[in-house]
Amino acid sequence: MHEALASLSGRQRALLTLCYLNGWSVTEMAGELELTYRAAESGLARARRSFLAAWEEVQ
Repeated sequence: MHEALASLSGRQRALLTLCYLNGWSVTEMAGELELTYRAAESGLARARRSFLAAWEEVQ
């Protein structure tokens, strides 16, 4: 899992960490990362796709 996370951009790692480890809402993540709600939401979706692709590569 660490390899897959390491392959992501810093923003993608932050979004996944804040969402899944810290349990933050999209609104909370947007405020912390100084993003609009839509940017945080779409960034989280891209981060999920990127993580899954990276995860499949390291398996």
